[in-house]
Amino acid sequence: MLIIPAENAVNWKRPPWATLGLIFACLLVFLFYQGGDDRKMDAAISAYLESDLLALEAPAYEDYLQRQIQFEGDSERLVELQDFQTLQEEGEDVWQAVTLLMDREFYQYLQANQQVIWAPDDRAQWQQQRSAIEADYISQISSLELGLIPAELSLYTLITYQFLHGGWGHIIGNLLFLFLLGFTVEKALGPGKYLAAYLA
Repeated sequence: MLIIPAENAVNWKRPPWATLGLIFACLLVFLFYQGGDDRKMDAAISAYLESDLLALEAPAYEDYLQRQIQFEGDSERLVELQDFQTLQEEGEDVWQAVTLLMDREFYQYLQANQQVIWAPDDRAQWQQQRSAIEADYISQISSLELGLIPAELSLYTLITYQFLHGGWGHIIGNLLFLFLLGFTVEKALGPGKYLAAYLA
């Protein structure tokens, strides 16, 4: 249960500028920066399918998941393997591409093991085409570029991830609570300490 501090109304003669600024910044990031993510992902999927990388990576992905299940006892990967095999059976190339492009651990596995996975010609094709897709599209998706990735922590992303949102429901909910609670906290702490606490 959330108790909303309603004893104090917003004083519009002295508005909560820090809270309003954070709301505005989140909206700008969502609309103008994250708004291009769908286009980037669509372009990545098209390039991926046109380059025929699916034929190279799909068998490697199944092997990768089976190894994780067998040698590391990762039972969650069993569900992923079954889902991927269902996508293959149903000819869902687009969803297979999404799965392979967005599994970052699998991509790292391919980079580390490409010498043993593919013959030299296939490896050269994979390196050239996959590297281009990564550089041109995938690495520019907001959640990967500025999001918080536990294995790749940096001070920069510890701040930037706070302005990213996963969709309209996420941003509306967050900004509603930020407004309802933020103005009270800003009033209590002052704008400087409030911003420092928000970004910490």
